[in-house]
Amino acid sequence: MSKNNIESEVVLLDEPDYNAWIDEVDKDWSGTIPATLLINLTMGKRVFFEGQVNMEHFVDELKKMTPATGAN
Repeated sequence: MSKNNIESEVVLLDEPDYNAWIDEVDKDWSGTIPATLLINLTMGKRVFFEGQVNMEHFVDELKKMTPATGAN
């Protein structure tokens, strides 16, 4: 993470028994990798992507989860 200057919190789950936790990530997740979970606790928003996601879609979803800033 430091090599790529990633400052966001990143969590690695190193648990071989996926049946013990997969539904906790997302009840509809089949277990496909890659998978991405975006969480904004302040806004109470959560978005889960199963499989590969293109950058445009990812950025659009990320913007929806970020409070608006600046003058309107």
